[in-house]
Amino acid sequence: MIDRTPSKLAERIFDAVDAAAERGFWQARDADRYTGLTQHVLGLMGHLIGADGTATEDELRFVIEMARPFQPQEPTTAETAKVVRRAARDTDLSRVPDYFGAVVQADRSASTRHTGDVLWCLRELGLGVIAADQHSDPAEIEQLTHHLEALRAFAEAQGVKVPWAEPAGGVAGDAARAAAGARGEAPPPDAATLDELLNRLRGLIGLARVKEEVETLTNIIRVRAMRRAKGLPAQPLSLHMVFAGNPGTGKTTVARILAEIFRALNVLQRGHLVEVDRAGLVAGYVGQTAIKVTEVVERALGGVLFIDEAYALTTGRGQTDFGYEAVDTLVKLMEDNRDSLVVIVAGYPAPMQKFVASNPGLESRFNRYLEFPDYEAKELRQIFDKLCAEGEYTLSPDAGKTADRIFRQMHEAKGDNFANGRAVRNLFERALAQQANRIARVADPSREALCVLEADDLDRAHQQMELEEASRGAAEFADAGAGADDASTDADPSADGGDAPADDGGGDGSSGEGSGGGEPPVAFA
Repeated sequence: MIDRTPSKLAERIFDAVDAAAERGFWQARDADRYTGLTQHVLGLMGHLIGADGTATEDELRFVIEMARPFQPQEPTTAETAKVVRRAARDTDLSRVPDYFGAVVQADRSASTRHTGDVLWCLRELGLGVIAADQHSDPAEIEQLTHHLEALRAFAEAQGVKVPWAEPAGGVAGDAARAAAGARGEAPPPDAATLDELLNRLRGLIGLARVKEEVETLTNIIRVRAMRRAKGLPAQPLSLHMVFAGNPGTGKTTVARILAEIFRALNVLQRGHLVEVDRAGLVAGYVGQTAIKVTEVVERALGGVLFIDEAYALTTGRGQTDFGYEAVDTLVKLMEDNRDSLVVIVAGYPAPMQKFVASNPGLESRFNRYLEFPDYEAKELRQIFDKLCAEGEYTLSPDAGKTADRIFRQMHEAKGDNFANGRAVRNLFERALAQQANRIARVADPSREALCVLEADDLDRAHQQMELEEASRGAAEFADAGAGADDASTDADPSADGGDAPADDGGGDGSSGEGSGGGEPPVAFA
């Protein structure tokens, strides 16, 4: 873990610009070399400080400490307030600063990693100034995260991959954690493990908004820890979440990474994931459901309890259904274990809204929603290519074109229950079966033949899937027709057709909608 004092972080950013200049990618004169850099860093600080309309003494002293190595004498807080206010006014955070573009070009040319250093240090500086405020606002963290994501996207569009990684050259993070433990203090976050987990999250296909929201949440937790370390108040934070999305959109994968992130941040002790559905929580007899839920929660303590298709707990209303008992028990256990348990409920978007609205205890605890969108056609192809790479398979040129066509068709024809990644895996496994049938007729297939999928393999696999989908659709239609016939025979035979009772739409009558001391603050208007 490197020296995180503001001035040292700023110096590392200046070092990256120097490296770009040495390689000829920053042509500004020496006297002007740092002007754009200084403007951007101070402007970013100014935007974060001014988000709540005031600049506190602690925030301004953070900026003074950051700039100390670059100034002949220390300015006053009033002077600093004017500087950062002017810098914020002149800095457009939607624009990529020239110095950053130069660093990206240098990295692309020399395969260095200064871009990652700059982003990492900007993140630490931003979180530091946010934590210095007596009343930090999550909106400030969202603003910082969004800006850094825009810079990262620019770099990656230029061909420079930017994993989160603590810059080299500092002491080991394990030593700092051990020292804190010896003093009886809460250990600092495991920065190396945290960055590794964020990189794993970044490596997932698609889910851009989910990734940004997880990183924002990570930064919020880090700022709260920084504030506590300085004796500042920290607002209560609920980490229970709703993951809304169709099957195969990565909900379980993200939940598993989140559990490990919470452990790295010292929010949870173990960071494991316990995955259940209705069958794992609801029993068939009176008195057994509460026991079953309690056993599951006890297994999940210190980690994350992930309840898939959670809405199934509240879909039944018969006398023998104990789903509501499971919900009531879960709500109580969430409160009893609020410091050692995070619960994530997942499922289709609309049913999940009804589920959360079904119990006041759920509504008050699940106020953080992550929406998992369906994959685009190109993302479905990326998932397929990843499966091929993992199995050491390749596509012939014609098979590549066929794959693009199939995934376009899948995306255009997708319904409300589209299976996304599961559909891709289904196609992949069926294509392997078709390849096996084809290869089995060859006496001595070559290594290349064993590794290549042909266009016909994919076409036959897709045709199988379409036939099965059509068969399921026909069966569902027949079941619906049979239900309608049953309903008509149950009607009052004396009715003349105009006085039949109105259908109440499903029974429950709900619409499902829902759901410090020192100088006084300096005005920042």
